[in-house]
Formats: sequence, C-alpha cells, structure tokens
Amino acid sequence: MMKFFATTITATLIFILISCDGSTKEERPTKSPRIKKVVRLKSPKSNQKFQLGNDVTFNLAIKDNIVLDSVTLTYGHEKTSYRTSTFSWKYRSPQTGSPRIKLTAYFEGRKEVLYPKVRFLSAHEPEEFTYKVVRSFPHDKKAYTQGLYVKDNILVESTGQHKESTLRKVDLQSGKVLKLVKLPDSFFGEGCTEWNNQIFQLTWKSNTAIVYDQDFNELNRFSYPTEGWGLTTMGDTLVMSDGTEKLHLVNPRDFSEIKVLEVYDNKKAIKDLNELEFFNGLIYANVYTKDFIVAIDPQTGAVMQKIDLSGLLSSDEQINNTDVLNGIAYDSENDKILVTGKWWPKVFEVTFVSKSDPI
Repeated sequence: MMKFFATTITATLIFILISCDGSTKEERPTKSPRIKKVVRLKSPKSNQKFQLGNDVTFNLAIKDNIVLDSVTLTYGHEKTSYRTSTFSWKYRSPQTGSPRIKLTAYFEGRKEVLYPKVRFLSAHEPEEFTYKVVRSFPHDKKAYTQGLYVKDNILVESTGQHKESTLRKVDLQSGKVLKLVKLPDSFFGEGCTEWNNQIFQLTWKSNTAIVYDQDFNELNRFSYPTEGWGLTTMGDTLVMSDGTEKLHLVNPRDFSEIKVLEVYDNKKAIKDLNELEFFNGLIYANVYTKDFIVAIDPQTGAVMQKIDLSGLLSSDEQINNTDVLNGIAYDSENDKILVTGKWWPKVFEVTFVSKSDPI
C-alpha cells in the first residue's frame, strides 16, 4: 500500500513538473530566431538639430525590394500619411526641445514602428545684456542661497546644505534675519516662492515640497518625481527646475504637472537651470556655476536674453569662501531686480543693459 502511495505521488509530481514547464526537456522548442526589421531610418540622424520653423526631411530605407504602401507620422493628435519613403514634415509647435514623433510604415499587410529623435532649437540668437549696479545690501555670508523672492521690502530666502538648511525672512536694508525655521536634517533646502499667500519650498533629492503660512507654520507637503532646484510663480502656476534643461509647470494646489518646457537657445540645450524668477513676461534662470542668467519665453522654452553678471563681487570678496551666483528676486512694487549668490556677503540691486546700447 505504501509503495503504491509513493508511486502515485512520484507520478503526480512528474506530471505537475511537466505541466508547469509546458513540455519535457526534449520537447521544449528552440528559441525563435530574431525577426529582422525591414524599415530603417536613414535620416535624420538621432538627436539631429533643427531650428524652429524649418521642415524635417525623413528618409526611410526599405530592405529586400519590399514595396512600401504608406507611412503615417504621429505627433500628439496630429496624424499625416505619406506614400513615399522620403517626405518632409513641418513641426508646427512653437516649443523648443525633443517632440515625441512616431513613424508607422505599412507594407505587404505588415507594419513597423520607428521613433525618430530630433531636437528643435530657437530660431533666434539671444539678445546679450550686461548690468549696472544701482546699490548693494548686506547679506548673511553663512546663507547658502537656493531660493529668493522679495515682498514688502522683505527678502524670503531658502538656504541649503545638509543639517543647515533654512527658510528665513530677511530685512533687505540691514540684512538682519527677522524670522527663521530650520529644515529637518534629512532635507537639503532648494528654491522657494509664494502663491496665494502660501510659501512653497523645494528640497533637493527628497522629492518633497513643503508649504508654509506666512508665520512659517507647515501647512502641507507635496511629492514630485525629480530633483528640486529652482522655483517661481507665474500667475496661477508654479515653475520648477530640476537641474537639467527642463522646466516643470505645476499646479500649486496639488503639485500635479501641467506641462514641461525644454529650454534651448539657437545652438544647444541650456542645462543646469537653477534658481528662477518670473517678471516682465519671461522666466529668468540662473545657470549653475555660470556667471550669467538666461531669460526664457514661457510659451516656447526659447532663450530670449542672456545677461552677463560676471564681476559683481570684487576679487577680495570672491576669495573669502564665496560660491556661485544664485538668487534672483524682482520687487514689482518698486521695479527692482535683486541678485546674489551662495555664501555671498552682498545682495545687489542691478539694472540690465543691452550690450548693443552704450552704457
């Protein structure tokens, strides 16, 4: 009886193993040969650059003398069909960057899909500006400035560094810290801005935005998937940088993403976008480690202006442990532009002067 029971169990286990595997070792099919692609994109090359307004010519290579029936180009809700392997397409969006394009080639009852990657540059060279210093104000040299805006002659400033990050209100004239809250040690403070009387502060790699009232009482926290760098308010929208060429337009009510801008001038992507400020209809952005600011069209992502701010600090001030330019604030009540940097001893009020105009 026991032998019969053992034999039954053994047979059952073998059946289960064969059933789970789908076949015995001898019956298992060999690996299917890789299906060769018939259609290949000859041009444009991957990441080839075009200026906005220019047509893109696509050229497909078809193997084995197969006759192409048609090609459909899909971009967003736009679908355009072509009957030849070479055709031109006009990118009608005004936005710079890399649009998601899909090509579907049809032939002999089959189809293949390609995803060309092209980049669109601004069609205009940025206007070059320099600056004139109107006056300077004292600034806490221990403040590693990450975010900055001004309201009622008071600077609201976010500072960084691990275990040293803060949010503070500072008297512009004297540099005196009027109110300060320290962030948890795990947070590295980044950009800050105000919307609907609430203060928003980003963190670098914690994927967390903290929302405060005017007395720095925490009201809420939101999550976002990228790094947090700069932050500004554009009407009913927040604009956030993440250290790349991308600007994320988000809803301040829940931090959901509305749109992404890819920032390009007429030659390349502008990466390392950092602290932000919106005024005069443009988004002004520090470029990390650079002594210039770029002014960006919020509709297209194109760089409209480049402002050279090199030489703001004297050589004596620069050797005393100062770091890079970072911090733009616009006083709309008094039409003042304020700039500073990480661990800088001064905040400067400046005017931007076109390099084509005599100073």
